[in-house]
Amino acid sequence: MPREYPHPANLDLKSNPRSRIHGNFRNSQRECKGVHMAECKAGNCDAICDGGCACIALASDPSVCTCICEELLTAKVKTGALHKITPDSKVNIHARNIPIANLAWLFDRILPDEIAIPPGQSLKRITIKQKDKLFTELVTATGLVLLKQMKVK
Repeated sequence: MPREYPHPANLDLKSNPRSRIHGNFRNSQRECKGVHMAECKAGNCDAICDGGCACIALASDPSVCTCICEELLTAKVKTGALHKITPDSKVNIHARNIPIANLAWLFDRILPDEIAIPPGQSLKRITIKQKDKLFTELVTATGLVLLKQMKVK
């Protein structure tokens, strides 16, 4: 059964006034107010979050990108952007202090029903910055598991 995700125009980013997710522009202002903020950038997208963050972009086309904030668990996505990322695509990722479950949620949007979290890793937080990495290699580099690799042939 296909998953349904909110359209970017319907996202409510005002629920946490300190978090900001941006696409296609830079020089966003930090609104820290004494709180540790995580900042992530990949391609033309960036995020400043009150918790962990993650951004992923297609290495060959920086405009195909998305970011998530830990506390929002929604993504600011350019329309149609994620369908251009395939398991064999080279991608750039920048994640800071994001729970592995949130990262799995983001990866599941790219490769539905094929990402698993090993039981011993469920509370792990991920910080990673990689460029020009195959998406499938990136999944395993973060400690997540591709279910297709586990199936008996």
